[in-house]
Amino acid sequence: MKDLTLPSSPATSRASATTHIASILRRIANAFTPQLHSHHVIVRPIEPIEPDRLPLGFRLVVVRRGQEQYLPELIAFSGSNGQGMDADWCRHEIAGGCVMVLALVDPPTSNHPETVAGAAWTANETHSIDPIHHDHDPGKKGCHLLNCFVSPDFRGQRLQRYLLRERVRIALADGKTIAYSFPLTTNTASVRNQFAEGLIKLMRIDVIKIAGLKLINFRRLSHQFPLGKYIPKGGWGSDSLRLIR
Repeated sequence: MKDLTLPSSPATSRASATTHIASILRRIANAFTPQLHSHHVIVRPIEPIEPDRLPLGFRLVVVRRGQEQYLPELIAFSGSNGQGMDADWCRHEIAGGCVMVLALVDPPTSNHPETVAGAAWTANETHSIDPIHHDHDPGKKGCHLLNCFVSPDFRGQRLQRYLLRERVRIALADGKTIAYSFPLTTNTASVRNQFAEGLIKLMRIDVIKIAGLKLINFRRLSHQFPLGKYIPKGGWGSDSLRLIR
């Protein structure tokens, strides 16, 4: 049987080739277009804070080594909020000395024995700050105020601020004198809450991604407090500028 397929016209072939070349050029352009994300390094001295009166219908509980009554609730909440923190992660962080504060809906009901409205983490040891590709050692008297997440159903009630203040109280009781936080500059709600609670902008860290490389720039903004120690995860450079592949 004869092949009845019509040959492509020169115009069709040229159009196809042009489309293919344009697609390649777009991919090359995207690879070499810089992508920037920036973090504040915010710090505060740990000082006594007046007791809070929580909004009606909430209470705060703590999960840490030796105090794990609410670990199942923490695991369920962490696994459901889309932050990639599963049961193994929670257990690993607790075993490593992290302190988790949960905001629970009060009182519990028969249908919902314990509903977690929000959670926040504190790390007391050297901790990986993945977005900047470094570990950070806060020193023996320092700690990290890490992720704070409030469920969308319970936002607008200042729970993030109460969770922050409770972590500061716990840090004081643990003998800490300084706390570090690394929010994205675009996370305006978190930054606003932390500034309102007396945290001070200490440094800005810019991570520029281009052509598979990451250029990390550390820019100190204040000398009022120590920076702690930044431990790079590979790459080349100095304490202020580092290239990672």
